[in-house]
Amino acid sequence: MEQKIFTLIDTLESFAPHAAVSNTAVSSANVGWHLGHSLMAIRGILRILEKSEPANFSPKWSFARWYVMSFGKMPRGRGRAPERSTPAETMTEQSVHELAAAVREKVNTVALLQKTSYFDHPVFGHLATRDTVKFMGIHTRHHLAIIRDILAAEKIKA
Repeated sequence: MEQKIFTLIDTLESFAPHAAVSNTAVSSANVGWHLGHSLMAIRGILRILEKSEPANFSPKWSFARWYVMSFGKMPRGRGRAPERSTPAETMTEQSVHELAAAVREKVNTVALLQKTSYFDHPVFGHLATRDTVKFMGIHTRHHLAIIRDILAAEKIKA
């Protein structure tokens, strides 16, 4: 499970040289913002998983959760990033590398978690550890697609 997260981080970090690239026809945020947000989301979610109380795990069905988790896709322009996962500074290549290193350190805690450790998503409700890792993959791939579209619109090969 940890390897999947490390692969996501490596993929995000591979786009660090393009942090300053933007194309407002694709996204109002530049590549660096998407990288920073994705890495901050992974770090924040892992912190929440660690602090969760497995005995309080209480999943509830929601159509949005079913759709996203079943099809592995998130609609663009629907969600809003919580402030805690929004980069406050302009993300540079260096700051992306630093944040990625900090997130890698946090990943090792996943193996220590119980199956019913959970992340309480504002729309999906409680996601158990395995589903949380799946969600992090879906969320990261969503932002990677946006990054690739920005770079393609700017005719940059990545």
